[in-house]
Amino acid sequence: MILLGFILVNKNILKSSDSRILSIIVVYLVMPCAIIGSFEIDFTKEKLQGLLFSAVIAVIIHVLLLIFINIGRKFLHWTPVDVQLSCIPTREI
Repeated sequence: MILLGFILVNKNILKSSDSRILSIIVVYLVMPCAIIGSFEIDFTKEKLQGLLFSAVIAVIIHVLLLIFINIGRKFLHWTPVDVQLSCIPTREI
């Protein structure tokens, strides 16, 4: 899609100012269609088990992070900014 946009602008079919319209079309039309199309799979017991397993793991991770944040608030006296930064993965240089 990026290559197609590049070609259309270079051939003067579209102007670079048309990028907003193309972005709106991609975000609100193409992406939802692609997402819905990707879910058109056969339903099996194994896929249901995988979905339930991933949901349980996601809940466990969220609970552990909430516990971690509450420990930080109580014992380390974190401010709201510290709490927000604890959720953002950063890397020291």
